[in-house]
Amino acid sequence: MRPKNVVAYLRVSTGRQVEEGASLDNQEGACGDWVFRQGARLMKQFREEGVSAKTLNRPQFQEMIKYIKEHASEIDIVLVYQIDRLSRSVPDFVDVVRLLNSLGIELRDCSSQLEAGESDELIQTIQAALAQHDNRLKSKRVIENMKRQAAEGHRMHVAPIGLRNVRDALNKPTLEAVQPDADKIAYLLTEFAKGIYTKAELLREARHIKLTQKNGKEMSYQYLDKMLRQPIYAGLEKSTLTDGQIVTSTFAGIVPEWVYYTNQQLLDSRQVNKTEGYQNIHPDYPLRRFLTCDNCGNPLRGSASTGRNGKKYPRYHCNNPDCHSVFIRPDDLHKQFLEHLANLKPDMDRLKLVQSIIIRVWRDEISSILARRKKVQKELDSLTDRRLDIAEKFVAGDITKSDKIELTNRYNNQIRTMKTEIAKLDNMAGVKEKAVDYSISYISNAPELWSSASPELRQIYQRMIYPEGISYNLQTNEFGTARMSVLYTVANIKKDPSKTEESLMVTPAGFEPAIFRMRT
Repeated sequence: MRPKNVVAYLRVSTGRQVEEGASLDNQEGACGDWVFRQGARLMKQFREEGVSAKTLNRPQFQEMIKYIKEHASEIDIVLVYQIDRLSRSVPDFVDVVRLLNSLGIELRDCSSQLEAGESDELIQTIQAALAQHDNRLKSKRVIENMKRQAAEGHRMHVAPIGLRNVRDALNKPTLEAVQPDADKIAYLLTEFAKGIYTKAELLREARHIKLTQKNGKEMSYQYLDKMLRQPIYAGLEKSTLTDGQIVTSTFAGIVPEWVYYTNQQLLDSRQVNKTEGYQNIHPDYPLRRFLTCDNCGNPLRGSASTGRNGKKYPRYHCNNPDCHSVFIRPDDLHKQFLEHLANLKPDMDRLKLVQSIIIRVWRDEISSILARRKKVQKELDSLTDRRLDIAEKFVAGDITKSDKIELTNRYNNQIRTMKTEIAKLDNMAGVKEKAVDYSISYISNAPELWSSASPELRQIYQRMIYPEGISYNLQTNEFGTARMSVLYTVANIKKDPSKTEESLMVTPAGFEPAIFRMRT
């Protein structure tokens, strides 16, 4: 009688199992001893390392099944170290046993103390069921631990582009920036927060600065959208592990929090406009709804009619169906508007006057901003100290772990609010210092800036001059009169020889630079 032929399957899923004595070498030794004691012959063994038994989709396991089917007539036994090495799912285990039975092959467990007749399919199925139950308990504990760490701001997911997963000094999972991608991403996120880019324009800019996807492919529209929606770039975590709530990450981020929140508002508002089925800002008709019909007062709209030959004929026309005003081609109207802007340019003396007024107003505003920032920073330092006290009290045993987590999250939320306000104040101060020269430059070069600007930026420029829009006569092709922004009003004041330069420089009541009033 020939000795029984054995095929052995060895598997380990984690390094922890190696520490617990279930390494592949230990399994191989135990299976070899069993084969020797039984007087059997080992035909082949399959080693599976670092693979879970939750499913049967394992490389070496599939190779073993293929080998068994090809040599079924020669194989008597499939040997495993323990039943859970083969499968930790009862349905999968039953399928494997059914296959082996159909081929006339016996399944044995070398760690079992039962004799061959006792180690039947029922006992093995019970062992598989226990393994499956143990798996579920482990999964539950793992998820609970991940949720607890996520609530404390530790990174529990794969890092997005521009960041990488690392461990901090306490061996907790966190992130760090990867250059130069991190700087490129920070630049794009901050630029989008200014509200002057469409996503299509931002995509072109991303490709221009050669920012690719994580897999090295060219940046796509969908990938860019996910990047704009990713809170971790602002040092914030939001996932199923945090129950959809935003928590402060242990990773500081690469942009201020206000950039993230501003971008979400922009994305959400533009999504609303998109779902309404109407393109809010059309690149071919930047003056629509800005100009009103001089005949009936309704906004002008832009659209294109289709001729018999299928050619499109774009035009501006009145939005009122009862108004019988004519229409005008966009190229003609845009040319007239540029000429209109050129006629509004004040002389150099007026520009110097405006610059002096703006500097005087903003000098006071910046002082107020810096005073507010100093106060907020003091409050932030106090909150940070109190958060440190919580950790010390927990170490001393004065508070429980649940109290520590609750108090820490409370202070983290307050600290996040303070940091956001400081970032906004810093941004306002920086912008105001630069905006003096920019405002003067705009008044001097309005036609050039408007003609080369993006559709969204054109809308901003138009409102900088006429906050409420301006009327246009489609019959005479003339612009009407309208209230101009204070910036232009002051710039176009005709100097009265009887007044001194100082009296002209008195700040007009309610004066506020139009660029900031419009963007708030």
